[in-house]
Amino acid sequence: MEISSSEKATHNNYCTSEAQRFEGMASNYESNLRDAQAKLERLREAKKSLDQEIGDYGDFQDNFKADLQTNLADDSFKGDIRDKFDKKTQTAVSDIKADLNVHQANAASLDAKIAVLEASVGDWSTALSSAVDAAVSFWNSIW
Repeated sequence: MEISSSEKATHNNYCTSEAQRFEGMASNYESNLRDAQAKLERLREAKKSLDQEIGDYGDFQDNFKADLQTNLADDSFKGDIRDKFDKKTQTAVSDIKADLNVHQANAASLDAKIAVLEASVGDWSTALSSAVDAAVSFWNSIW
């Protein structure tokens, strides 16, 4: 059985239309993929910078506390003045620890956002590949 020219034309028009539709989808997916990759890169850079700052701030905390303990002997000053100094020092150390905890929570939040974006990049990549494959298949189906 031979296919009529009108059936061929209908089939070819359908295949062309579908191929173009999938190419449009692929273009959209590619744009979304690029956007997600750019955002992922920015978040990774922010996380790297934050991790460095957390490390530096942690070192500052350790040095601050150690310097105060070693550079001020108990016989330097005593009594009420010493008690007030120790209390203020402990408050400063507690504030530093609280700040570090906030920064560590922010780092954990960035890790979660990075994981979500990594999954999104994978999803967009898969969608792009599927759309391109579908478009190629429809182009190859033209008689």
